[in-house]
Amino acid sequence: MPFDAIVTAEDVGFYKPRPEPYRAVLAALNVPAEEALFVAGSSADVAGAARVGMPVVWHNRVGLPVRPGPKPLREAVTLDAALEGLV
Repeated sequence: MPFDAIVTAEDVGFYKPRPEPYRAVLAALNVPAEEALFVAGSSADVAGAARVGMPVVWHNRVGLPVRPGPKPLREAVTLDAALEGLV
């Protein structure tokens, strides 16, 4: 399956959780932040995506501790559980 957009940190010049990578992928997809759903793999990504206005779920498959800051809509060990009812 082809991707609609590929954005790398090298393309943007910054690494997550800085806002630039999240904004760059939104721009490449021409999607407003509130209409996207970001699936985070770390709690740092939860904060980074949430700070640019994206709703976020956290696929916390190994039980990492929560960092202070924005909270995800849902946190789950499996991706299916994290996305249940959202897609």
